[in-house]
Amino acid sequence: MSLPQGHLVKGLGWIALAIVCWAPLFPTAKRALPFVDAFALGTLRYAIGTVLFIALLIAFEGRRALRYDGRFASLLRRYSASSASPASTPSSGTGSPTRAPSTAPSS
Repeated sequence: MSLPQGHLVKGLGWIALAIVCWAPLFPTAKRALPFVDAFALGTLRYAIGTVLFIALLIAFEGRRALRYDGRFASLLRRYSASSASPASTPSSGTGSPTRAPSTAPSS
């Protein structure tokens, strides 16, 4: 199975972009972690990534891609209904949650 030349070049371009985006992570983290909390650094990375992702989404798909058209409310209703059901919170009948069986080898 062979790829058309255009697909191969485009794929290699996306790989190069991923390398360029990820490569600065390790030297930056090495220098920043003695001064900045790891959680704060991770939060900052994800916040920047979210903003960039939303910008790319708007650029390629338009503002319509960010519209929920009522789907968000139905998702919240479905999630809240499923998380409140007794089936989603297993218990042993004594009011305490059941323990998962241990996978550690017995001696």
